[in-house]
Amino acid sequence: MSSVVAVTVQSKNLKTGNWLSGPNVTARGISLGCETTTGFLHGLAKGVEGIAGLGRSGLCLASQFAAAFQFPHKFALELSSTSEGSMYFGDGPYTNQQSRLPLSYTPLITNSYFPSDYFIDVKSIEIDNGNVTYDKGLLWINNKNGVGGTKFSTLVPYTTMETSIYKSFTSLYINKAQAMNITAVAPAWPFHACFSASTIKNRPDGLVAPKILLGLSNNVDWMISPGNSLKLVKKDVYCLAFVDGGSKAETSVVIGGHQMQFNIIELDIPRSRLGFSRPVQV
Repeated sequence: MSSVVAVTVQSKNLKTGNWLSGPNVTARGISLGCETTTGFLHGLAKGVEGIAGLGRSGLCLASQFAAAFQFPHKFALELSSTSEGSMYFGDGPYTNQQSRLPLSYTPLITNSYFPSDYFIDVKSIEIDNGNVTYDKGLLWINNKNGVGGTKFSTLVPYTTMETSIYKSFTSLYINKAQAMNITAVAPAWPFHACFSASTIKNRPDGLVAPKILLGLSNNVDWMISPGNSLKLVKKDVYCLAFVDGGSKAETSVVIGGHQMQFNIIELDIPRSRLGFSRPVQV
């Protein structure tokens, strides 16, 4: 069931966090949908009562807001490890961005079979200067069926990888962790590589563990810090927060919400590019 509603917004000073005086702005004709069954929301995190559509389409929330309020067709996410997070529509700068380095940008790739998804071109995967070996063709998008490549999805809690990539990735990570005297322990589902927390140093600037680097188009790198690559599953156990996506994965790598934490992720639709910051916790 769909409905058309009015949305009212007010301006806020991103530096101070204070709401600005002045009239609110209301736009009418924003389309929303109401889910009348439980199946559509199945599998979402506890407490979630709805979904904001942010895909590359004219009906997504970002597109409707840009048209209604006459600001740039772009939006940004800043996810946290708690249930709280921030979403920004229109231009930056974004909250906390002033204390970070400028955003790095890489092109968004169009997959004609999945046109609403956000794909990027991953050239390489490294762990502490060691290259993960895999069939490079898996990270290319097959023009005949749209299979392969790398995309982002906040519906996926942890990054998934096609089985052969995952095995090579996990094996190299374990070797690099052992070289840092980090002790492996029994796996905890759904993760395959887990480690004793007592052997991982926790400094004020984050965990001391192998760093993961994605080499992207435009000669930029996305560093996945130890805080974004590991998850504390028990009091004394950290696990590598990546999962096996299967040998017939539709998309070879799906970057999930855990790996996006503490970053600003900007989707600039007109320029067809993705901007990202270095994580606050490294």
